[in-house]
Amino acid sequence: MHIGFCFIYPKEWSIATESLGAVAIFLSQKESESDGFQENVSIGLQDLENNEFKTLDQYVDSNIRGLEKFVTNYELVETKDLVISNIPAKQIIYTGDQGIYRIKFLQTYFIKDNVAYIISYTADQEKFDKYLKLAENVITSFQPL
Repeated sequence: MHIGFCFIYPKEWSIATESLGAVAIFLSQKESESDGFQENVSIGLQDLENNEFKTLDQYVDSNIRGLEKFVTNYELVETKDLVISNIPAKQIIYTGDQGIYRIKFLQTYFIKDNVAYIISYTADQEKFDKYLKLAENVITSFQPL
């Protein structure tokens, strides 16, 4: 699987050295020494060449079922259709617990050339709106090559 993409990310954010399965992850600056959770945007890819998913809806529905099982206190807030680089996409917003933190997630999914792209914005629920515009700029600038 040969994959290329480009996007714009906030210059004051740092690139994580350990990405937990993501191809790329970018972290906000800590707001203080006691800031225990850094908001982030990550890029994930999945090869769908030999997969049962035939449509974007099937892929997203399968991911939602997985989230329901594995995210503590999972709650789906919103789903919507959009377009990323002239490609149909789906976006979901959900909340859940991650350790001691109440987290809000925005995930954008699209498929190109049998590869699923997942762009995830993850934030402390209370700070979600503060960094949302920056995350949306990353998402809208994303271009698979």
